[in-house]
Amino acid sequence: MKMAHGVVGFTLSAVAASAAQAQAQTRMQTEQEPFTVDEVVVTAQRRAQTLRDVPIAVTAINGDRLEAAGVRDLKDLQILVPSLTLTQTNSEEGGTSIRIRGVGTSGNNAGLEAAVGVFLDGVYRSRSGVAMGDLIDIARIEVLRGPQGTLFGRNTSSGAISVTTRGPEFTRSAFIQGTLANYDGRTVDAMVTGPLSDTLAFRLNVGASQRDGFFDDVVTGATYNDRDRYTVRGQVLYRPSDDASLRLIADYARRDEACCVAAFSAIGPTSRAAEALGAVFPTLDPYDRQVALDRPIVSEGEDAGLSAELVLSRAWGQLTAITAYRDFSSAQAYDFDYGSADIAYAPNAALDVRLISQEVRLNGQSDRLDWLVGGYVAGETIDREDSRLFGADLAPLFRVPAAFLPAGQGSLSERYRQESFNASVFTHNTVALSDLWSLTAGLRLTYEEKQATGTFVTNSPGCPALPLLCRVPDFDVTTEETEVSGVINLAYRLAERTRTYVSYSRGYKGGGVNLQRESAVVVLNNATLVGDPTFEPEFADSFEAGLKTELFARRLSVNLAAFYTRFTDFQSLRFVNGITSQVINAPSAVSRGVEVDASARLASWLAATLSVGYVDAAYGDDLVDSTDPVIRSLADRRIENAPLWTLSSSLDAERNLSDGLKLTASASARYQSSTITASDPSVPGRQAAYTLVNARVGLWRQDDRLGLEVWANNLFDADYHTLSFPVPVQAGTLGLYLGDPRTYGVTLKAAF
Repeated sequence: MKMAHGVVGFTLSAVAASAAQAQAQTRMQTEQEPFTVDEVVVTAQRRAQTLRDVPIAVTAINGDRLEAAGVRDLKDLQILVPSLTLTQTNSEEGGTSIRIRGVGTSGNNAGLEAAVGVFLDGVYRSRSGVAMGDLIDIARIEVLRGPQGTLFGRNTSSGAISVTTRGPEFTRSAFIQGTLANYDGRTVDAMVTGPLSDTLAFRLNVGASQRDGFFDDVVTGATYNDRDRYTVRGQVLYRPSDDASLRLIADYARRDEACCVAAFSAIGPTSRAAEALGAVFPTLDPYDRQVALDRPIVSEGEDAGLSAELVLSRAWGQLTAITAYRDFSSAQAYDFDYGSADIAYAPNAALDVRLISQEVRLNGQSDRLDWLVGGYVAGETIDREDSRLFGADLAPLFRVPAAFLPAGQGSLSERYRQESFNASVFTHNTVALSDLWSLTAGLRLTYEEKQATGTFVTNSPGCPALPLLCRVPDFDVTTEETEVSGVINLAYRLAERTRTYVSYSRGYKGGGVNLQRESAVVVLNNATLVGDPTFEPEFADSFEAGLKTELFARRLSVNLAAFYTRFTDFQSLRFVNGITSQVINAPSAVSRGVEVDASARLASWLAATLSVGYVDAAYGDDLVDSTDPVIRSLADRRIENAPLWTLSSSLDAERNLSDGLKLTASASARYQSSTITASDPSVPGRQAAYTLVNARVGLWRQDDRLGLEVWANNLFDADYHTLSFPVPVQAGTLGLYLGDPRTYGVTLKAAF
C-alpha cells in the first residue's frame, strides 16, 4: 500500500506541477519546441475517430507503450488498464477469465462464453483462452468498458478488447530482437515488411518464447508453469488505388507447456490421511512455489486462422467486409488431486473450436449524419472430450474395498459436441443536432441457435453409497434465441477540446449448454439433483455519464466516466462438489463506480499517466429470495476478483545523449485493493491489497535502429494469488493459483 501511494503520489505531483506551470510554458512556446499529449485515433465505433470524440469509456494503448510496460500477452495488460482483471486456473486455454469493471466469466466450461469479447484485427475470438497468445508487433489495443452489444454483438455484456496488429507497409523495414531472462527465459521476435510491387506489400512476423517453470516438484524435481510457445503471422496488402484495399492475414501459434499448478495453503484431515499412504506435502507457504505431484501435467494448444479484410471507398461512403476462419485446439492432462497421492487424475482433456464468420459494414457521412449499417453471420463447432479416473490410493483413503472404487475406472469418457449458428443485423448512427449537440442511436437484432449433445461412459461401482463420478445421463438439446441490444447517447461539446455525454446501452451474452458432467444430473451427498443442461442468456443494462477534455495547450488529457450497470440472469460458474461445475443464472448483479484516466506531457522528454477506478461489483440483494441455496448464498456478496479500488500510473522518459545516443526509461505500477478469490461463499479466500511495478531502462541510437534494454516485471516481487478453491476429494484442503513472481532480463533490438 505504501508503495502504491508513493508511485501514485509521484505521478499526481508531476501532473500537478505540469498544470501549475502550463500557462508560463505556453508563453514560451514561440521560443522552444511545443509538446502535447499524443492525438489518439481509435476504431471503437467501427470507424476512425479521435479518442476525445468517442462518447464511450475506452482506453487506447499504442504498441510503443505496450513494449515499454512489458506487456507480452493480455494478462500483462492489467498493469495499464485498472478496470481490467484477468485470471487463469488450470490452463490458459480453458481456465482464463477476463473481467471489466469487476464482471466477467470463468473459462472453465467450454459451453460458457465470455462476457468480455476479444477481437483481433476485427475477428472475434470466441473463447477467452484462445486470445492468450503472445502479442507481437501490435499497433494498438483498445479496451472498451461497458456493454458493446450494438457494434460488437453478443458476449460483450461487460466490454470488449480490440487488438490491431501492424499491417504491411510499402517502405521496406525489418527488426529482430532477442531477450535473455531469469528462469532461463529466451525470447526471439522478428519482422520484415516491404513492397512486392507498386500495389502489393507484405509483412511477416515470427516469434518464439521459452522459459522454465515457476514451481518445483519436491518429489520428481520437475518444474511447472513454464513457457514454450511459437507464433508466425503473415500478411499481404493489395492496394490498387487510394480507394480500395484487400488485407489477407494468416497466422499460426503453438504452445507446449506444463501449466498450470496450484499451491496448497491449508491441509485438511483427508489429505493428512493420505500421508499414511505415502503422500508428500511440501511447505504450506504457497509462495515457496513447491508442489508434489504423481501425474504429468500437459498443456498443449494450437491456434490457426485466415482472414480477409476488403475496404472500398466510394463517394457515398465506405464498404468493409471481413471474412475469417479460426481453428483452436488444446490438449490437457493434469493431476486431479493436486498432490502426490494417487487419488484421481485426468489423463486426456481435449478441446477443438472451429469458427467461420462474415461481417459486412457500410458507413458514410453527410452534413449532419454519420451512418453505419451492417450484418454478421457465424457458424461454430465445438468438440470436447474428457475423462477423470480413480487412482490406486482412492479406495484405501476412504477405507472401502478396491472393487468399490477400482483404479483406472471412474468417468471413462465424456464427449460433447455443440454446433451453433449466429446471425445479426445492426445499425449505428450519429446525428448532429446542432454545432454543439449530437445524438447517437444504435440497434442490433441477433438470432442464435445451438444444438449440443453429451455422451458419458462411467464405471463407478461405489454408486450411490460413494457418489464420486457417478453416472450421468446422455443429453441432446437445442436452444434458440432472438434478442435485441442497442445504445442511445447524447453528447455535448462544452469547448473546442471538451466533450461530455450521457448514454444508455443494453448488451447481452448468449445462453447455451453446460458442457460438463453436471449437465444433466449430479449425485451430491447421496441425493440426486436433476438439472437442465441449458442456461439462459445474460442481459446488461448500463447508464453512463462521461467527460473528456484536453487542458493547458493539450499538455493534459483527462477522461472521466461514472456508470451503473445492472445484470439480469447473470451467468456464474459454481463448483458443486469439487469435481464438476454448474452454470447458474443468478437473478441479478450490479456494477457501479467511477473511472478517471489522465495523461500528461510534463516535458518534451517526459510523459505520465494516471488511472483510478472505483468499482463496486456485487450480486443483487434479491438473490436472498431464491429457492436455490447456492444462489441464495450469493446475495449481496461481492463478485470474486473484483477489487473495489484500482490505480495505475506510469512515467516514460527519453533524453538524447552525446554521440548519437539516447537514454529511455519507463515505469508502470498497478495497485488493487483486497478481493474475494473464492467463487464459493463457504470457501475461505481473500487476497490482500498489493502493488505490481514494471520498469525498463534502455540505451538506444537516436534513430532507433539499435538498442539495449534492461527490464523487470513485478520488480518488488509482490506475492499474490488470483483464485482459491477446495481441492477435490480432500475436504479441508485449499489450493491457490498464484500470480507470477519477479522476472527480469535484457533485450537487444536491431532495426533495418
